[in-house]
Amino acid sequence: MIIKGKLEKEIFRLGNFKKWAWIESSLLGLISLVVYLANGIFTNPSGDVVPASVLPFSIILHHNFYIGRYLMFSHQDSPYYLDAFKNHFISAYPIGSAITALPVYLIFLLFGGHATAITGAILGKISASIISGASVIWLYWTMERLSIKRSVKIVFAILYGLGSETMSISSQGLWQHGPAQFWIVGFLYFVVMAYDRERARAWIYICTGISVGMILLSRPVDLLLILPFLILLRNQHIRKNIWITVATFVPFLAFNMAYDHYFHGHIVSTGYGSVAKELSLFSFPLIPGLLGNLFSPSKGLFVFMPWALISFAWITRFRSQRFNNSIYFPALLSFFPYIVLYALYYQWSAGASYGPRYMTDVLPLLAILGSGYMTNLNIANLTLLKLNTFRALTGLVIAWSIALQLLGTYVPGGSAWNDAYSPNNFFTPLWIIRGSEAAYYFNTLKSSLLPAAPITKPDAIFSNMQLLYKPYIYEKGIMPSIFIPNTTYVGTVVVKNAGSQGWSAYPSSSGGDVVHFSYNVWQHRKLIASVSGLRSALLHSVQPGKSIKIYFHFVTPSIPGKYTYVFTLVDEGVCWFQNELSSTNADIATIKVG
Repeated sequence: MIIKGKLEKEIFRLGNFKKWAWIESSLLGLISLVVYLANGIFTNPSGDVVPASVLPFSIILHHNFYIGRYLMFSHQDSPYYLDAFKNHFISAYPIGSAITALPVYLIFLLFGGHATAITGAILGKISASIISGASVIWLYWTMERLSIKRSVKIVFAILYGLGSETMSISSQGLWQHGPAQFWIVGFLYFVVMAYDRERARAWIYICTGISVGMILLSRPVDLLLILPFLILLRNQHIRKNIWITVATFVPFLAFNMAYDHYFHGHIVSTGYGSVAKELSLFSFPLIPGLLGNLFSPSKGLFVFMPWALISFAWITRFRSQRFNNSIYFPALLSFFPYIVLYALYYQWSAGASYGPRYMTDVLPLLAILGSGYMTNLNIANLTLLKLNTFRALTGLVIAWSIALQLLGTYVPGGSAWNDAYSPNNFFTPLWIIRGSEAAYYFNTLKSSLLPAAPITKPDAIFSNMQLLYKPYIYEKGIMPSIFIPNTTYVGTVVVKNAGSQGWSAYPSSSGGDVVHFSYNVWQHRKLIASVSGLRSALLHSVQPGKSIKIYFHFVTPSIPGKYTYVFTLVDEGVCWFQNELSSTNADIATIKVG
């Protein structure tokens, strides 16, 4: 139906701000901010956001980038998100997120607030929500400058703010994504302003350069989204003055290179590591990675945000000269190298996070593309039936997108799904519809409202046990002959529910009665309690007579020797299916650690 609609002749139009636009945009931003904060979760959603949540304190109070004073770790047990530098800890990630959040932290400190890891986590959430809400406002302004229809503008501002990863990821902590989105929207706004010869002044190009510089500091890889604009824009006025933007960007580039060289040992390390090391991680098969990023039930862009499909309808206009001369042309092209890059990444599923996190940064472009297409689409000639069908489908897409984001934002218990599919190791679970991420979150919500009966007579049959070491990309992990001490390994096993009671994969209203996969470790017929009981969640509940493939992880003892693992299940707060050295309701494996 959308395909049968006709695009109006004038694709690209610039407009003035209407009087109500300021109020309307502010209201949309405020509503988004309230929704972001209303879940009351003021703890860091991931280790990735920890450095940025305390770095502003160091910048303001100590005028440096050392954050060890707020995070109590030794150099022997420092987590992955910290890098050791001399006798200090620094962020392992780019620092643009912390710089973007500085105003919020400065206000807090000026009013007598104390700098701690806890207040940093709280301010990190508040800052992230404010930045995301502000990007909704700025996006609305950009669409206003593009003369997007009012109804379309409102819908896409809502979809961007509440029907996308902006809500479940960017607004919930100081990831790199939220600040990067904010500055990408700013870049788009100033590029649109630069199209207008009568209004374009030097300050417009300076602000464009600042936006590009902050994108570099926030998430360097996002420069891929910007380059097509700088290369393909056909506007002669912009081409003539682009040197102002480049000159403004150079100090940001110089600072970033100096920072990386001084703290990370290489001018283009981007805060992650050496270029050679990073490039080696982009080795995942292209087609599976593309399909996963776009269509996976658990991580697919079009599954979580089906409205994004509208943005790609512009592909049908590639032969149009008007389209090629518009801002929509580079906006569309910028998506393709970005999606290819992350399709090749060994961890394209974005680890332990909700939805297609790596696609978060392209949302401003998708919103601009989608709103522009819908504004230029003439549906006046559609029959009443087709028009009503179009409206119904539009309503369903909006409701679906927002509902999935509400699940990811307001059902924190659903994050156990990340443990169930063992991120970084397995990708097959990402294609299981019944055990998909959104389904897990929904079932977690439903289960939390209902009581559950404890399992009184456990009966499980185990088969096809595999203990693996780092399967990573192709899931053809190595079965070690000797296991390394004090190391986490992964495995898979098929378990059949041979009893008369169902196994719930989700906590009940009492918080218990959830079944996990676990194990006990024995040596010389004695229980080694120090390494027993690491839990792995199930992807979904298991009814009597049904089977489930479980993806689990386990830790080896620190002392070399021969050990016997009794892999079993546990009904939390009720009983172990097997807590003796027995194969009943369990699977036994003997391994050599050395």
